[in-house]
Amino acid sequence: MKMGFMKTKIMISILALMPALLFASCQKRAGSRFTIRDIPKEEEARHHFAMPDIPDSYTVDKNLYVAQENGIYAFIEGGRFDYESIGSELCGGNAASIKEQYEKMKIPESDVINYAALQNILGITEIYLSDYARAYDHFCDAIQFIEKRNLPEKDSVLTVLYNNAGAVTIYLSANAPEDRRLLKASGLCSDPYMGLIIAINQAGRIKIYASGKECGIMIARANEMLEKEGQVNNSTGFVHVLAVRCIAMGNRRLGKMEEAIRVLEKAIPEIPETQEYSLLKAGLFTEMGICKEYMENHEGALQDFRSAIAIHGKILGSESRQAADTYFWMGTSYMRAGNDAEAAVCFEKTIPGMRCGVAGDKWKMYWNAGYSFQRLGDYEKAKGYLLKAYVNIQEIIENSAAPIDEELEFDRKMRVALREIYEKNGGNKATFERWLKREAKKAEREEKQYEKFP
Repeated sequence: MKMGFMKTKIMISILALMPALLFASCQKRAGSRFTIRDIPKEEEARHHFAMPDIPDSYTVDKNLYVAQENGIYAFIEGGRFDYESIGSELCGGNAASIKEQYEKMKIPESDVINYAALQNILGITEIYLSDYARAYDHFCDAIQFIEKRNLPEKDSVLTVLYNNAGAVTIYLSANAPEDRRLLKASGLCSDPYMGLIIAINQAGRIKIYASGKECGIMIARANEMLEKEGQVNNSTGFVHVLAVRCIAMGNRRLGKMEEAIRVLEKAIPEIPETQEYSLLKAGLFTEMGICKEYMENHEGALQDFRSAIAIHGKILGSESRQAADTYFWMGTSYMRAGNDAEAAVCFEKTIPGMRCGVAGDKWKMYWNAGYSFQRLGDYEKAKGYLLKAYVNIQEIIENSAAPIDEELEFDRKMRVALREIYEKNGGNKATFERWLKREAKKAEREEKQYEKFP
């Protein structure tokens, strides 16, 4: 068992692991038009969020919440909108029609709650359309609007908006485990169930190189959240599923694959067979597939990944960040099973879902695709992807005071790979740097057309 685990670690080190797969998040997004003021400082975010007490006979309005595999989002209570219908349409894969309907709606700023609620609906809708940058901007628009108003519901409205803005950042980058927007939401929150949602949205944001102690703390807190949600009348069950994923992920990070799989195999059949739980179930399938892959059960892993992808396709489409994460692991399984052709296809499929990220994410998807096509001998396709990987990693290195070892190591690997392709096409070492500079500029121009930030 241990031997297989080490082999997997070696193979993944050849590939570039996309940080989103580790359920981490960032604190800010490059290119955002907005700055949220008066949120806690970074060092203040390094604590465990308050675990709310659940009063007797406390009841939840399920229609106020929707969930995806990495987070729970809330609607603003008190608005005039039919949240039950909106949630059903989003979870049924009809986000585009919801966007078209509500973008046309005009609500005056004097109708404060409904104006903010509309921006919030549009933000959540963009998440289901995989445009996370635009979703974040909608939430920030609403935050800035509400911060300037005096109204009795101000704290509760801001709690929802800060939670949603914080939760969506997990798709925008993966440079730090804490999100200060979620901490701001926690400080404003007075509703017990909303407090539990904020806590679970933060709980899984574990550092890429977390210690065993940190993983153990995450598991303990997730278990506590399972107990807390059990005390809520008419609960959504969303917290339960995300807590199960945290427990499984924590055990995986500790190398306890059998325990992680045991937890997941027990939980998945218990999830209701309704569309609002589908994306949560997809997340558990992906997590179980990762655990099986670490145990070298390639076929079992691929079966779980296919189950997750089928759900993504029905609701989010194949170009979502969630699908990209799953395709990465599916490609890893195929590569380790000796099927380089299928691996290359899967790595190529990660690209649409990762394009809306920042350079720190994008170079990894391009490297994985380029590396796999080079293994297949498709040097022209490999060259295109490797050049884009090189352009993005150069941006990281040039803008960093102290590039990390991984970035410098992969920069070297990219140069080696591109030099090999160049020489196969008749080039020589003396002219390689000039060729690389010229081709990189072309790749950079091609990249800009996919830039999705406003």
